[in-house]
Amino acid sequence: MTLVSKSIPNLINGVSQQPPSLRLGSQGEAQENGLSDVVDGLKKRPPTKFLKKLVKCNTNWLVSTTASPLQGHLTTSNVETLTPSELDAAFIHTYKRSDAEQYTVVILPDATTPIVLAYDIVGNLRYQSDKSSWLADGTTIAYTIFNEVTEVDDTYYGNDDDTSYLIGLNATAFSKKNITATSVTDATFIVNRKKVVEKSSIILPEDTHNEALVYLKSVNYGRDYNIKMTSKSKGTVIESTDASNNDVGTPNNSSNNDKDFELKVSTTVAALRDNLKSKMNVQSSVVASRRTPAEKHLSPSAKYDKLWERGSLSISFGADNTDTQRMINGDLNATLNKNQLHITAGGTTVPATGFNLTANGVTIAHQYAWSSKTQKTTTAGNRGFVFRRRYYNREIVVTLLSADQTNNDVQFYPASYNSEPYFICSTEKSTDALAASFGDFDILATDDDGGANLSVFKDTAKTFTSLPAHCVNGFRIAVVGDNQKKEDNFHVQFTGEGGSGYWKETMKAGLVHAFDLATMPHTLRQGSDLQFSFSVGDWDSRVAGDDDTNGFPSFVGQTINDIFFHRNRLGIIAGENVIFSEASSYFNFFRTTVRTLLDSAPIDVAVSQNEVSDLKAAIPIQDNLLLFSELNQFTLSAAQLLTPTEVTINQSTKFECDLEASPVGAGTSVFFATKAGGFAGVREYYTNNETEIKDAALITSHIPQYLAGNIREMSSSSNENMLICLTSSDKKECYVFKWYDQSNERLQSSWSKWKFAKDIASTSFNNSKIYFVFTDGSFEYVDLAPASVEPITTFGGAGGGTITPFNNVYWSNASSSDSLSVLSLPTAYAALWTPAYALGLVHRQSNGSVVMFQFANTFNHADITSISIGSSVFNMADAGVTQGNGSGNGVTYTLYYFDTGSSSNLNSANAIMAAEAADVNIGGGVGYLPISYQVGGSAQSSITFKKAGLEALLDHQVRLEAPTVGGEVTTLTGLYTPTPLTKFVDYKGTIIGTGNSDATQAKVVAAVNQKTHLESGETVNDYVYAGEPYQFKYKLSEQVYKPVDGDYTDLSRLQLRSISFNYNDTGTFSVGVNSKGRSTKTTDFTGRILGQKDNILDYSPVVERGSIKVGVQSQAKETEITITNDSHLPCVFQSAEWEGFITLRNKRL
Repeated sequence: MTLVSKSIPNLINGVSQQPPSLRLGSQGEAQENGLSDVVDGLKKRPPTKFLKKLVKCNTNWLVSTTASPLQGHLTTSNVETLTPSELDAAFIHTYKRSDAEQYTVVILPDATTPIVLAYDIVGNLRYQSDKSSWLADGTTIAYTIFNEVTEVDDTYYGNDDDTSYLIGLNATAFSKKNITATSVTDATFIVNRKKVVEKSSIILPEDTHNEALVYLKSVNYGRDYNIKMTSKSKGTVIESTDASNNDVGTPNNSSNNDKDFELKVSTTVAALRDNLKSKMNVQSSVVASRRTPAEKHLSPSAKYDKLWERGSLSISFGADNTDTQRMINGDLNATLNKNQLHITAGGTTVPATGFNLTANGVTIAHQYAWSSKTQKTTTAGNRGFVFRRRYYNREIVVTLLSADQTNNDVQFYPASYNSEPYFICSTEKSTDALAASFGDFDILATDDDGGANLSVFKDTAKTFTSLPAHCVNGFRIAVVGDNQKKEDNFHVQFTGEGGSGYWKETMKAGLVHAFDLATMPHTLRQGSDLQFSFSVGDWDSRVAGDDDTNGFPSFVGQTINDIFFHRNRLGIIAGENVIFSEASSYFNFFRTTVRTLLDSAPIDVAVSQNEVSDLKAAIPIQDNLLLFSELNQFTLSAAQLLTPTEVTINQSTKFECDLEASPVGAGTSVFFATKAGGFAGVREYYTNNETEIKDAALITSHIPQYLAGNIREMSSSSNENMLICLTSSDKKECYVFKWYDQSNERLQSSWSKWKFAKDIASTSFNNSKIYFVFTDGSFEYVDLAPASVEPITTFGGAGGGTITPFNNVYWSNASSSDSLSVLSLPTAYAALWTPAYALGLVHRQSNGSVVMFQFANTFNHADITSISIGSSVFNMADAGVTQGNGSGNGVTYTLYYFDTGSSSNLNSANAIMAAEAADVNIGGGVGYLPISYQVGGSAQSSITFKKAGLEALLDHQVRLEAPTVGGEVTTLTGLYTPTPLTKFVDYKGTIIGTGNSDATQAKVVAAVNQKTHLESGETVNDYVYAGEPYQFKYKLSEQVYKPVDGDYTDLSRLQLRSISFNYNDTGTFSVGVNSKGRSTKTTDFTGRILGQKDNILDYSPVVERGSIKVGVQSQAKETEITITNDSHLPCVFQSAEWEGFITLRNKRL
């Protein structure tokens, strides 16, 4: 039998379910409510601090109005706390704009009207759909919109945001698993994973006319110019021939040099047109229905403006009808026949029979007064109005057609000419209404210059450069390029007035070019006025090309599985495809040109492998994008820029994963969940820096049956190297993973669990704070920041000021060396010094400095670490008494510094006290000078204070204090609602009450009223911490004997004799030793150590550093050693060491 010992260097590697012989010494059997920290060691976790109850408006809430602007403010009577059932089913998303600005978005499910809520970083309600937006203090936000009819600002309150997009399938309440979101700047994109994205039902119609552009580039003498039109349906042929001088009656002779003849392109063009008109024998007229009216675009309309919906157009301009109808018109009392209306929504046309037009709920019928002041059009015969959506400026234009329009066989325009070198031939496309019309036609242009001057363009052009520089506004044509390839076709439209302008690329008519916005992701936005809004996104329509050259993104016709942001693009995952928006344009998924493939163009790329991989999640990692299916992981990368030509997707790893909880990233790693029977696991995806090999290590391999159930949510922090997992098994628990890497080696890998008294709905990180949403509506946080040395405030010192009015103070009874004495004071001065016998005196004969400590009610002596006088430093480890032989009864003290020119004046304690009591100078103009925060004698003199006050480790913690110094509270109502488990702890760390009785509440009220104390040199109100205690628990692993060679042997008996724990900053804990066949033996540590400077009456001691030895006297394999702490005081453990007897049955070889 040999006496052996072994140290456990730290306790920071959490729990292991491996056999004890395979575990690390730093791993334990169980760890609850502990925080494994590589700097501090294993400690009791910080408490959750209560911020607010999350609320929503109840039925008492009323929207503010101009007449009652205050009724929309939030009060205790018009809000109610979210219920556990609501929060348990809610989707919760948190996004951070800065360290101080963070928002939590909560979506409550409902079969008809889901509710979208937004809360700020302290839990204030800032937005509720179909209600309003508020400032942090609950004030409803009013906003103004300039009314161009009344020419004044209109004030609005509230919102009518539509949340029907979030309804589940078959009009059921959505499951939170079916919602996902991502935030980019001030927009949060929210996706219903069950909503199939569809195209709009509105088609950009084909032109209502068959049109040809006749263009004459130049004209020469003696040339013939011919136009031949042939009806495709009738076979009718009309032909116009014009010679370059026939219209002025001169001979058709190129050699004619008649100076009176004026050779003009416009003259020849007019002659060709008039010739065709005469042969058609029809009247020309302006096709007003095809032209865009010269409407005046109005500013955004009222907040109550409705959005475009399929099948109806509903427009209102305020509940009080003060804005009237915003019309653009030429007459005041026109008859409105909706069959004469041309409706355009988002750039596409709606048939007149497919809508209802209402204003303020009243159907617009025939005789309807349109009021207007400055909104009249300049185009005769065009009447209508413009409706513009408030947020995204998508226009809905309604235009009244000319009343005198007729269906003519062939029309020519412009109707009158000045000097245009072109004209348009146009026929109706409708064959039913115009059975005898000319119909579609072929057109041929010839000239005597080999076709070099007279050109005709109908439907297509071979090259873009062949198009003329003059045309009528709105004329469309396709540039076909290679007739065998559709991919190089593109469409252009002429833009300009009076024949001058330019050709602009456009989309093909006759196709759908827009999304059905009701099926696209919606956005929650915050405006510059802090007002939130939830609405359809401002998704761009196709502006160029057609289905062959610029097709819809592949997510159309599918559900969206995830939405994300990567390298300045919004990304969407659907099926096997990853679709990126245009760079820097997050609402555009179409190419802006099909003539060339821009680097900024949208990207649509699919994974490629021999099995179906339905992508479910995406998360950026460094410069790449990690994609997840249920069986595979893929990496999307690009060499330099993320462009359509450089993007690639490769399979990186193949691991099964459970994507109920979205993967999360931290630093260079990504964590994702796995399943194994009734338990969950976590893998960490990373790239080996040396080999560039990608792997996903199972970081729960040593705890295969620890995370019970499925992982329902994960959150991570790279600042704290921490991952939090919520599971479906016990919602009152969260699993915590802490890690620390150094030089490609993992030095810490700690799993443990935190337990709470409430179910957890969601967690999120903001720097060193973890925010918790509990299902009872509590919004709380845990602060992981070190409980500091901050702020160590130093007074005095270099530049801090010195006090040297006198010199050479001598203490007559002091020895020649430095000394520290304890003096008894005269009874007459006992009232001035509390307690009367605790006066410490430091004397330096070399420079004659004297420092006195009065232990009175000013400062906690534990706040002072040292005093420097000149170059000498006096530490305060013994409360001002050397060798720990002082009384130790002092609680607080005031510091005095004395300098005097006469040694005889202050030669006794009585003289010092008399001088203070008399408040006079002593002899020769010398005296005493009391100081609070510094000691003089030289420029280096200083006194250093630690942070004062002891925070109570109570969950759901609230700090209670009177409103102001001298303020008074009479009840806890409105301040805090205690429970039977609530404990109340004052600033000294003393429990002053437990529970929710009236007597306890009276004690708390008395403790905070009209009382102050000093902390770090500042006067603060007395305060009390309220909250519920939680238990820290750490069960050590079975201790095993490993010889020097490191091989474990079971052929031995290890009898533990004792175990010691090294601790610091610890107030209390208990060590339980449970040996087989014996009752549990408990050793308690209370912090009350004789002679310890922190052992002060009325204060809860927290010992800076120490060790405790606990007897075991039991066989190791039959012993369980558990550390617990269920008090409000901290405990921190650095290491442990056991001692025991080992009996070997044989000799080791």
